[in-house]
Amino acid sequence: MSGSLGNKEVMAKNIEKYMKRFGLDRYQLAEITGSSYFTVTAWLKARTYPRIDKIEIMARYFNISKAELVEENNTAEENSPLIEKTVSTMKQLNQPRQEKVFNFTTEQLNEQVEESKVSVLDDYRLSDEYLLEQISKASAYGGGELNDNDKEFFKRLLRNTLKDKIEKGEI
Repeated sequence: MSGSLGNKEVMAKNIEKYMKRFGLDRYQLAEITGSSYFTVTAWLKARTYPRIDKIEIMARYFNISKAELVEENNTAEENSPLIEKTVSTMKQLNQPRQEKVFNFTTEQLNEQVEESKVSVLDDYRLSDEYLLEQISKASAYGGGELNDNDKEFFKRLLRNTLKDKIEKGEI
């Protein structure tokens, strides 16, 4: 992919493109990324960049590379040989068969979106940010202050426990 890395306007345009493709509004993207509505608005108005962890979450959710969010001219996926062959074949079909192809691809996209939502939620619950937030809540409830070693210990313990529960489908 070519283009200018580090251009806020390019990033904003790309985020907006994928939001439209996945039918998301700002509130939904804020929830997915663990950000505020105002933060997402700042990204879309090209005032600020998302942090790298937020870019990673969006890339996983949209099932794209981080470069596809950051760089300009993301036409490689749209002009791939497979897509061109598919469109060419579809044009040769009669209307009812074209509708079947469209319905099938729509179902596949919906499945992909749902799988991405689950993956992003699981990944967020295992992020340092989320784990430290939970540890801070627990220590505040207990009334004690934790040192960095204790926080790291509890973070690893909580991450492993959550990972096991997620894998078993318990949460």
